[in-house]
Amino acid sequence: MKILLAIDDSRYSRIALCRVVQRHWPFGTEIKILTIIKPKEIIPRHSYASGNDCQPFYEIELKRAREIVDRAALEFKRKPVMVWTDVVVGSAEDEIFKAVQDWEPDLLVVGLRSLKGLISLMLESISDKVAGFMPGSIEIFKDTAEAQ
Repeated sequence: MKILLAIDDSRYSRIALCRVVQRHWPFGTEIKILTIIKPKEIIPRHSYASGNDCQPFYEIELKRAREIVDRAALEFKRKPVMVWTDVVVGSAEDEIFKAVQDWEPDLLVVGLRSLKGLISLMLESISDKVAGFMPGSIEIFKDTAEAQ
């Protein structure tokens, strides 16, 4: 079985990670932990940086993203699974789509931010978008306490 676990540093992703870690996966299950750096996170707001000036910001974000996936991978240390990690730059929707196309997981697991009020009418969550193109199963975890 192949599982793609797309996470960030939100509590929603931590919930998804905990649920995946708690399960008893068959021996040989492969888990790819993916996090995405959004291009706008590389350049701080109110910055006039461009080109090579962005390199320090990129390196900071890359280090932070690597820490996220490495910490998540450690959670599987005593499980009979194979774990890979990946950090990419782009939009979450596009990069998850590419990972699904390239790696062909049986299961995609993502966290979901609860959106309320006008925000939920204006924005469609990444999880909802991803669910539209995943050929296999998808599990979406959210923190229901915030939705109340």
